[in-house]
Amino acid sequence: MFKLIIRLGAVLVLLAIVGGFFGGIHPAFDTLSVFRVHLGLLSIPFAVLPLLWRGKWAARIGMLGCGIAIIGLWSVLLPPVVVSQPQLVGYQHNLRYDNRDLDQVLAAIDALDPDFLLLQELSDANLAALAGLTEAYPNQIICPGAPVGAVAVYSRLPPFGEPGCARNGYLAWMEVQAGDGLATLASIHLNWPWPYEQHQVLGRLLPELEQMKGRIILGGDFNAVPWSRSVSSIAQATNTRPIPGFRPSFQLSVLRPALPIDLTLTHADIRAEAILLGHGGSDHRATELRLEFGQ
Repeated sequence: MFKLIIRLGAVLVLLAIVGGFFGGIHPAFDTLSVFRVHLGLLSIPFAVLPLLWRGKWAARIGMLGCGIAIIGLWSVLLPPVVVSQPQLVGYQHNLRYDNRDLDQVLAAIDALDPDFLLLQELSDANLAALAGLTEAYPNQIICPGAPVGAVAVYSRLPPFGEPGCARNGYLAWMEVQAGDGLATLASIHLNWPWPYEQHQVLGRLLPELEQMKGRIILGGDFNAVPWSRSVSSIAQATNTRPIPGFRPSFQLSVLRPALPIDLTLTHADIRAEAILLGHGGSDHRATELRLEFGQ
């Protein structure tokens, strides 16, 4: 019975890993991709345990699953970019709608002194606590409508044109003068993937994303991992790419796996580094963005 359970487990884990590559067929497969790292780690014991009784077939299945998972993670396993002298510094954070420690957030912003902020889950209480930022960041776009709070962009950079909100309140953007041209700063907050409504919300957002201009800096709580179909669709629509590196930014408890779902996508002309900061009272860690524009 033990051998049968190991063999069955190896096959099921392999199928789950492979299924995560087919998010374009159904969003349920994209949900599997969220756990690609964890499934890859889970396949290791299924590759090792069968060797105890010379079960080569089951061991090969486990090794195959682990290998496919590693191949599917190549984009985040690349060495992270280092930007030692950034032209712009940003702060990206899902604040959590019921955050009671926003003093930590304000202290982190004060210490970092960023040029812009990309924020999510701005409840009425959060907005009241951040009211003092208006002087330092006079250019703001706050878009209500999402169930757990607004998304927002705060900036001290010279604005260009009118900022905007997506109709459903999941996306805010602002065009600014940055470097030697224009850039679009955008904050996004997607729903959880299938069986929740990420796929439907994203379908409504993609036309808005495709209309963005200039060099785009799009950060937020994607509730999706860098290698997912959802993030790939956004990157294609905005001509951007996720900043390289594996940054597990969200974890509900020690019993639940940490997930890299707080992401920033940037235009190919932007050299970008992302550094995880503290939680600041949220269940998400903040991210420092260090950006350098190409010539």
